Amino acid sequence: MSEEVFIIEEFSEKVELMRLYYKIIGDRKFMEAIENFKNKQGFGIDPVCCIFANEYQPGEEGYFGENGVNFSIQPPMSEVEENAIVDENVFFQYLT
Repeated sequence: MSEEVFIIEEFSEKVELMRLYYKIIGDRKFMEAIENFKNKQGFGIDPVCCIFANEYQPGEEGYFGENGVNFSIQPPMSEVEENAIVDENVFFQYLT
C-alpha cells in the first residue's frame, strides 16, 4: 500500500469528502459519531475517519495544527490517503 498522503486544498473538494464521510458512516453510526463529536473526539469506520486537532500533540505523527477537524479517506476508497482539514465552524455547519 502506498504511503502517499494528499491534502485537499479546494473548498468544494473538502465539502465533497465531508459529505462522503457522512454517507459512509450512515444513519446507524451517526448517533455514535455525535456522542464523540460533542466531546471533540473523532470517529471513523474503515475507510473514513474524522479527527479533531486536540487529539494530537505538536510533533506527533498526524498533527495538523492546534485547531480544526481533519476528514480522511483511505484506500481502497481512494488511490492514496486523502485529508481535508476544515475549521470547526465549517465542521459544525456541515454537521447540521
